[in-house]
Amino acid sequence: MEKNRERIGNGKSHSFQIPIIAICVMLLVTIASVSASEWPQFQKDDLNTGVLSEKVIGRSVNWSVMTHTNQWMAAGINVVPIVAKNVPDRGDVVFVLDHTGNVSGYNVTTGDPIWNPQFTMCNAAEGSFELSTPAYHDGILYVATSKGNLSVGEGRVTAIYARNGTIREYASVGSGGYQLNTPVTYSDGKVYVGDWKGTSSSTTGYGTYYCLNANDVSDTIWSRTAPYLTGYNWAGCAIAGNYILYGDENANVTCLNKDDGAFISYFNVSEEFGITPAEEIRSSIMYNDDTGRIYFTAKKSTSTHAGYGDGHLYAVEFDETDGTFNDTGNSWVYDLWHSVSTPVYHDGRIYVGGGQRMYTGSCPDGKVCCLDAADGSLIWEWNNTIDPRVDCLRVKSSPAIAAHGNNLYIYVTSNNPDGRLYCLNENGTMLWYYEPSESSDSGEYISQAASIYNNTAGEMRVFFGNDAGKLYALGEGMCGDVNSDASVDIYDVTKVTKRASDPNYYLKSPWAADVNGDGEVDIYDVTKVAKRASDPNYDLNCKCDE
Repeated sequence: MEKNRERIGNGKSHSFQIPIIAICVMLLVTIASVSASEWPQFQKDDLNTGVLSEKVIGRSVNWSVMTHTNQWMAAGINVVPIVAKNVPDRGDVVFVLDHTGNVSGYNVTTGDPIWNPQFTMCNAAEGSFELSTPAYHDGILYVATSKGNLSVGEGRVTAIYARNGTIREYASVGSGGYQLNTPVTYSDGKVYVGDWKGTSSSTTGYGTYYCLNANDVSDTIWSRTAPYLTGYNWAGCAIAGNYILYGDENANVTCLNKDDGAFISYFNVSEEFGITPAEEIRSSIMYNDDTGRIYFTAKKSTSTHAGYGDGHLYAVEFDETDGTFNDTGNSWVYDLWHSVSTPVYHDGRIYVGGGQRMYTGSCPDGKVCCLDAADGSLIWEWNNTIDPRVDCLRVKSSPAIAAHGNNLYIYVTSNNPDGRLYCLNENGTMLWYYEPSESSDSGEYISQAASIYNNTAGEMRVFFGNDAGKLYALGEGMCGDVNSDASVDIYDVTKVTKRASDPNYYLKSPWAADVNGDGEVDIYDVTKVAKRASDPNYDLNCKCDE
């Protein structure tokens, strides 16, 4: 047996034995391209890259709409809004699925619904919890629903004409009690989705992954039921070459031929990296061919880390030239704590959320981490300690990144009662946040990630939904507008003045206060904001926009 190297937490390496793993022989094929400004499925594409190579800075609400939900239920919207460009007769549209099984589409610029009325997915009875992010391709929206009830699960995949919301066809998928809880993945004429059965604390079924014909979803090309008790909950797949890769509740990653479902191999990450107890993989797999690795997170609900539980970020080396999982010392693992966040790779770094903990009172902060993709060493960690009103940062979502030149805008949501969308830069500094409600009432949790959009006209949007059932579209915002009320006035001057004299004074949007973009809020910014407050025609010439 050969040796591998493990890097845990502080970057220390440990040797351990790895059994020889059966080989996934992958052939490199051309992957269908996705427009740079399009976000048509979970984490943008079938590799779950999560990066848009355009400038997107959504800082203030452009429009919002309440979907057909009950805002007092702990459900609302629990999937990522997806963005489709050039929908026939409709232009660019954002689609979202809510907890009742309603799917709806809205004009990205105005928020006007493109369907009237919205279409209910579950005919006989509404559900109460839906977790599968839809996918869009070539005029068709693919939606997986389950009636969202632990005791009822009734899987259905529906193909919908995106221009008008009418059904092309649908297929019943799985047996009673099984839910379709993974993102829908579209790739090369096929639709992939996995199911799960269980209770709030355990998995009780033998999960199945399905491959359906995108031209007729009632045609099941193949399906594979796990030979052991497990399931697929949030555990979306990645399509790499000729193969599909996905994780499960038993810490196993399975590799199949994507076209015929033939079993190739699997490996157990807890056994491979010597981590006990075995962790549940509830993130999607992200594959990056620059590093030749797959990345994902896993978690275990335990009492460790002040109640956060165990969890790790895994990087497993994969050689795309021959399809093998290699043992050359380049795989690593990082102690992230409890996480279901799908990692994102950009320019030699991995970005991921961790420290998710639910059903508790006050707790230490969760975190967003940036790590060196080569060895898993920590570069920075952000946990929002600057805001005294937030006693717990529950990060359940996957980062969404807009990359523009040397600038990154990293969007991540918090699954708190006062859930927010945060924007960080490449150094882990919070630029701003948007909070839908200043109250601490329930219903404002945000468990899912954001999606981002930009078009040739320069219209920028960041989309997300929350447990109140509301879909938000954030636009460009206004430099100098510190309190985000769409104007620069004396209230902004007062706040900027306080921050200039006290660097610890809390601001909702440090970005908006730093008008000259020099990295600090000082008298120069106060002077500019004061001039704008007294003269609406005064040009702030905001360097913070750069």
